Amino acid sequence: MGAAESNEAGAAGAEAASETVEPRVPQIVQAATVFLSIVCLFGASDIPYWPFYCFAIWTAFLWLSILLHELGHAVTAWAVGWRIEVFVVGLFGFHVRNGDFAVIRRSKRSEFAGFVIPYPGSMEAWTARRSAWISAGGALANVAVALILACVAFAAAGERPGGHVIPSLIVASAALASLMVAICSSADFSHIRTLVKIEYDEWARWRALGTIELLTSHQTRLRDLPAWIVDEAGEQAAKAGDPQARAHHALLIGIVLDSPPVDLAQARGMLDEHRKRYGGSEWLDSCDAYFTAVWEAEPAEARRRLWSGSRTSDMKALCAAADAAVLAAEGEREEADVRLGQMRDAVRERSLFLDRTFRDIGRQVAAIRRG
Repeated sequence: MGAAESNEAGAAGAEAASETVEPRVPQIVQAATVFLSIVCLFGASDIPYWPFYCFAIWTAFLWLSILLHELGHAVTAWAVGWRIEVFVVGLFGFHVRNGDFAVIRRSKRSEFAGFVIPYPGSMEAWTARRSAWISAGGALANVAVALILACVAFAAAGERPGGHVIPSLIVASAALASLMVAICSSADFSHIRTLVKIEYDEWARWRALGTIELLTSHQTRLRDLPAWIVDEAGEQAAKAGDPQARAHHALLIGIVLDSPPVDLAQARGMLDEHRKRYGGSEWLDSCDAYFTAVWEAEPAEARRRLWSGSRTSDMKALCAAADAAVLAAEGEREEADVRLGQMRDAVRERSLFLDRTFRDIGRQVAAIRRG
């Protein structure tokens, strides 16, 4: 529940740390690679209806090349001591820690057709150079396979074992498809360029909150965040002051609230301290009202603590959860169900995978409603 404020600061840090201009491969080069790949495939046979088969074959080449690209990132991450949290290719995604599969809508894909979310497995592995290698791993895998396939195609040039099919041209088409995916990896090139140029102090300033932002935005629970990453975020926040200090304190509150059975005295003390330091906010008031209704069982006080200002889209799910908790504590079961439905709708709008924190919030509120 503290992810919203930490995500905002982490996103700002990631943007500040990557202010280089994203290098773009000329579109004519990308288009030429695609064109040559398709021409090779169309010219590989004269059997009837071959052009219709070409569409399915080239689509398969494309998605296999994308899968290879993401596996390149994942294998490189493993090789340099990082771990994989999320692996997405096309319509399908897998959250490794949670063990959740998901069918990814096009509107929810953050890259052209896939992405990998890695995080360092130890402090020693947490370097800009290793991160750069991970970014390069996808394109390197595509280029390596393209070179191997090109050698195979060259060796088999001119052969027609079936009389109507030229295997070397099909292999050449696959090689060009793999090369095209590597060429189109402009986001990877931009990240590598940033990491090569960035100073260590700037890297260290933002890497913790940036990593937390990536993990929590893809449904890693706050309580599952590596403690040493959270600790470094605290050290950097203490040096930087607001807004990082505020975000880190909110993160710690979120970890406590996401770790049932909640330590009531600790949570209440942290919520009150946050209010004293930074004042009320949409996030704090919603967390406070939810905690007061669910864990302290004080519906009147929970109602008083609800956020009364305008509501933002980012906080829609949390505000609905707080409303549902207060209404359930007051005995308004039907209204509580309506708010739970709004909470679930808001979570589905923003989530690739199951949000287990809000799933548990729904169960806690339902328990109050039934009680």
